[in-house]
Amino acid sequence: MRSTIHGKRAEVTSQMFFYIAGAIVAVVIMIFGFNAILKLRDASQTAVDTKFQSDVAAFFESVQSSPFSSVMHREFRLLSSYDLLCFLKRSPTPGTPLCGNGNYCLYDAATGACTTGATVPSLVDIACMAESEENVFLISGSKLQKFKVVDVAFLPASNTIKCYPLDASSLVSFELESRGKQVQINYAGISNG
Repeated sequence: MRSTIHGKRAEVTSQMFFYIAGAIVAVVIMIFGFNAILKLRDASQTAVDTKFQSDVAAFFESVQSSPFSSVMHREFRLLSSYDLLCFLKRSPTPGTPLCGNGNYCLYDAATGACTTGATVPSLVDIACMAESEENVFLISGSKLQKFKVVDVAFLPASNTIKCYPLDASSLVSFELESRGKQVQINYAGISNG
């Protein structure tokens, strides 16, 4: 009788060991699986952002190569959530301040333009001060995506930066006009359609 009780205790201990080992393996798989899913999601988001950037750049190039004063409309899907879409008109004279003559920008949502007077640089300022070739900026909180399209112009012509508010609608609409070497942005922002 004693050997069967001792055998059952050993069997229970052995089963507990396998249950604990199985639980540990399951937790490790869940942790690594969750991390893999996050990395996959980030990679797919990067691919979508890159596609948006290349599609927009190609559209600007096609407008630039069309006959003078041609107006074209197009919508693009942007799956990332951004607050502002900013375009920067690069200064033709090296060393000329791009935004607010060295003062920081106060973004005016009503006009989509920057006025001077802020005491702390915003991401719009950082985009303006960029020494790189990029002239399109997607801004959200502390997140800044930048890429290059052909030279841009907008009205009024005195503006060097123009920002358009975005929301979670993810459909961005453009109305562009060919102006020879430049593309004039008549509208960019949330699609109304």
